[in-house]
Amino acid sequence: MLSATDEQGQALSDSEVITNMLQLLFAARDTTARQLCWLILELALHPQWAERLRRECSEVTGNAPLEMSHLKHFTCMGWVLKEVERLYPPVYIIPRGVIDDVEFAGYHIPAGWHVNVSPLLTHRLEEIYSRPESFEPERFAPPREEHKKHSFALIGFGGGVHKCLGYELAQMEMKIILLIMLRRFRWNVTPTEFEISPSFQPFEVLQELRATVQCK
Repeated sequence: MLSATDEQGQALSDSEVITNMLQLLFAARDTTARQLCWLILELALHPQWAERLRRECSEVTGNAPLEMSHLKHFTCMGWVLKEVERLYPPVYIIPRGVIDDVEFAGYHIPAGWHVNVSPLLTHRLEEIYSRPESFEPERFAPPREEHKKHSFALIGFGGGVHKCLGYELAQMEMKIILLIMLRRFRWNVTPTEFEISPSFQPFEVLQELRATVQCK
C-alpha cells in the first residue's frame, strides 16, 4: 500500500493506508479467531499432528526467534491449516450476484439473481475429498493433493478474483500464534464429541469444551 499508485501516479495518503489496514485487521478478527479455535481443537483431538508440527517448528526455527522468512517453510502446518479450513470454513455461505444469464447443472439462472455457495457442503464432496468427514491434513500433500482436482475445491476464504483480501494476513497470524502455542504448551480437551450447526455467522462450538493446558 505504501508504494502503490493509481493511474495518475497518485499514492495513497497516510490516512488511507491506515484506514485500509484497520479494515483488514478488524474484518478478520472473528473469522481468524474462530479458525484458530477449531485448529487448537483438532490438534487436541489428534495429538500426533501436534507433535508433528512441533518437530517441524524445531527443524525450521531451532530455538531462534521466529522471522518472516521462516513462515514459507512450515509445509506441514500449511496442510493442517487447509484441513481446518476445509472442515470448518470461516463462513458456511458465500453470497454471489449473477451478472449474466447462465445455465448450470440443468438450471437456468437469470442475470440479477443472487445465489449462495456453501463451502461446508462442497468441501465434503466425496468426488473431491476421500473420507471427507475425517481429519486428514495429508490429503493436501503430494501425491494426493486432493484440492487440485478442481480450481474451487477449497473456498473457505472464497476464490477467484473475489478471494478474501485478508487471506494471507490470516494465514500469517495463525502460523505465528500456533508456533508460540506449540513451543510453550501442550493441551487436550474433554469431551471429544461436539456439534456443528450451520449459521450465517462464523462457526462456533455449540457446547462448552473444557481444556487441560500444560506449560512445557
